[in-house]
Amino acid sequence: MNNDYNNFGNQFPTNNNTVNNVPQQPVQPQQPVYQQPMQSASVEPVQPMMQQPVAPTPVVESVQPVAPVQPVAPVEQRPVYNNSTPEKKKGKLGIIIVGIVIVAAVILGIKFIGGGSKGASYIAPTENDTHKGIVYLDPTNLNKKCSEKDAKKNVNQFGTPTGISKGCMKFYIYDDSGDTYKMIVDHNIATNVDWTTEEDVKENGGEYEKYKDIVKFGPLAANKKLKEITKDWAGNPRLISTAELAKLVDPDNTLEWDASTYDATYPNGTGFYFDMEYNDTKKKYEHSNKSNYAWLYNYTDECTNWGCDLEDNNKYIVEGTDTQNVDGYWTSDAAIDDRYTVAYKVSWAGGIHSYGIYASNGVGLRPVIEIKKDLIK
Repeated sequence: MNNDYNNFGNQFPTNNNTVNNVPQQPVQPQQPVYQQPMQSASVEPVQPMMQQPVAPTPVVESVQPVAPVQPVAPVEQRPVYNNSTPEKKKGKLGIIIVGIVIVAAVILGIKFIGGGSKGASYIAPTENDTHKGIVYLDPTNLNKKCSEKDAKKNVNQFGTPTGISKGCMKFYIYDDSGDTYKMIVDHNIATNVDWTTEEDVKENGGEYEKYKDIVKFGPLAANKKLKEITKDWAGNPRLISTAELAKLVDPDNTLEWDASTYDATYPNGTGFYFDMEYNDTKKKYEHSNKSNYAWLYNYTDECTNWGCDLEDNNKYIVEGTDTQNVDGYWTSDAAIDDRYTVAYKVSWAGGIHSYGIYASNGVGLRPVIEIKKDLIK
C-alpha cells in the first residue's frame, strides 16, 4: 500500500513541469491525480486500517452478547419469579402437610394437651378395644411433649418400661365417666413391694394379729412406697380397686364380685379372670388365646403364655443380690377368712388373684391417676 502511495507522489511533480508548456495537458492528469488520491487515500488505506480492528472485533464481540442480552429483561425477572415460586410452592406444601396431619389426627384420634406439639398425646380407642383410649404423658409435667415415640425411648436396661416412674409413659383409660379420665400406667413402676407390714399396722395404732385391723388400714406399705415414688405426679396416684376391675370386665355384675369375701373355689383362689368366659370353672383356660385385656397385665413374667401382648421375663434386684420376676401388681383390696388374710393382685395369668400379704415376691405397683378431660380436649 505504501508503494502505491509513493508511485502516486512521483507522478505529481511531473505534472507540474508540463503545466507551463501545455495548459490543457496537465488538466487531464490532474483529474485522475485528484481522484486517485481521494480514492486511495480515503478508501484503500482506510479499509485495511478498519479491517485490522474488525478482525479481533472486540467491539463486535461485545456487542453481539449485548444484543442477545435482551434476555436481560427476562434475567431480571427470573429472580422475581424464582423468589415467589418457592414461596407459593412452600405455602401449598405446608397446607397439604397440615391437612394430612389433621386428617391423620382425626382418623387416629390424636390430640395434644395444651395444643401444638407440646403436652400429652391422646389416641382414641378402636371398636375392638376394651379400654377407653391411650394417653401418652409425663405425670410430673403435663405440659411436656410426650408421644408414643417418646414413651418407647423411656425404658430400663432390659429395654422394657418396668421400674420407670418419670418421664413420658403410656397410660390406658379404663373409665371415662364424669369430668375426668381414670387411667392406669402400662407397667410396674416398682417391682417388689409389700402390701402391708406388721410395723406399718402398729404405727397406725392397729394390732397386726387381728386380721380386721390389717384389712381396715389397707395397703399401708404399698401406699407409702407409692407416695414416695410418685410425689411429683399429677392426678392423685393410687392403687386400682378390684371393684373397678370387676366393673370393667363384668359390667353386668354376673360374678357378683365382693372383695371382702374369700372363696377358695375359684380357679386360683379368690379372684376372677379378665376374659369372662374363663370364669366358668368347667371351662379350661386356653393359654394360646389372646386376651381382650392384655393391656392390664402386659410386662409381667411369661404372660404371653396367658394371652398378653408384651412380657417382661427379666429378674430385678430386690434386696442386695436377691432378684425377682415381675409377678403382677397390687390392688387396694384385701379379704379375710378364719385362717388368714389375703390381698388381691393383678396376676401374670390375666386376672385378679389372691395373694398372701406376707409375701411380696415379685408383686409391684402400677398406679392409677385421674386427669381432667378438658386438659386433653
